[in-house]
This record gives sequence, C-alpha cells and structure tokens, in this order.
Amino acid sequence: MIFDIDQLAELKHLGCMFSDISNDVFQNLKVETSSLENNQKMISGLTSNGVATHYHFNQTDSFKQFQYFIESKVQKYLRLFPKYINEFDIFSDDVPIMLDKPWFNIQKNHEFIPNHNHTGFLSYSGWIQVPFERSQIQGASSCFEFIYPSVGRLKTLPLHVDRSFEGKIMFFPSALMHCVYPFYNSDIPRISFSGNIMFDTSKTKKSV
Repeated sequence: MIFDIDQLAELKHLGCMFSDISNDVFQNLKVETSSLENNQKMISGLTSNGVATHYHFNQTDSFKQFQYFIESKVQKYLRLFPKYINEFDIFSDDVPIMLDKPWFNIQKNHEFIPNHNHTGFLSYSGWIQVPFERSQIQGASSCFEFIYPSVGRLKTLPLHVDRSFEGKIMFFPSALMHCVYPFYNSDIPRISFSGNIMFDTSKTKKSV
C-alpha cells in the first residue's frame, strides 16, 4: 500500500487505522473463501443486480481465532483514538462492546458496492484477493472511496486498492459513508470481508 502525505493525514483525521492480518488468520480466511458455496448468502439493503455478492462467515473454530484477532485490533484502535468512544455519550452507564456477524464480499468485474455506511460504532474491511496491480488501475476504477462533509461541501478520499492490499485490514468509524467502484481488467473476483463492532446493552461492562 502506498499513500501520499496528504492521504495519510486525511485517513488519520477520519479515524482510519490500517494493520496487517496475522498469517494464520489470513490463511484460514483464504481456505474458507475457496468454498463459499457452503456459506449462507447475506441479503442486505444493498443487494441488487450488479452489486457484489455477500456471504456470512461459517461459525467454526477458525472463526473464534478471527474474533480474537479483531478484538485485539479494536483494543489497538481505542488506544490510537482514545477520545473516539467518548463521542458516544447516549448511555447513562458504560457498556461492553461486541462483534457483529462479519461477511465476505465477492466482487466480480463490472460489479460495485453502492454508497452506504454501517451500523455499530466501528467497522472494518480487509482484503483477501485483489487480482490486479496499481499500474492496471485507471481513474476511480476499483477504488474504495470515503465520502464525507467538509466545510459545507462533500469531499472524497479514494483508496486505489491493488494487490498490495492483500492481507491488510482497515478500521474506520461506522458512520463514514463509503462505496467501492467496479473494475474491468480481470475475470478473477476481488475478495474482501467486512464487519462491525457494536455496543452490547444486554450485558454489564467488560473489557474487549
């Protein structure tokens, strides 16, 4: 992944954190995505013709390992952005946080993911397979793009997702609007995963 100074500054301003996916978790994810026909399809408000297909994770032992990995990164995120969780002052008492059900995104050429945001207070996206290099990307093709207000107008921050994003994960505030543009230079699908971190109001406070 290559970002210029302005992109890095804006990513930090928006509350975005990148990290490597641990090798054992990454290998397990690759194994599961090789047989996604065994997974339940996810239907969302974005589901439509031309939109990437979503699949739920299987609840296996490797999924527990994935949960532990995500929980450790959430701890890191809250250390990096210690004031962020204080923005959520809607509860009279502190509440624990929990992982919502994550999903895989299988994006074929010409498919896209419309502009949207997520539930929860923190979201993540990670990349398993990106079938092209940065030199093959033209314009906004294949970009993961944030859309956000700035001084009375909308700004965009496009991330040129290429093969160097494989094995990386990005955490960002759930309210951030974003979309994924189509690509046209490969018949191999782009495979990613996403999920949300929620407040668990049914339990007393505990550490993540």
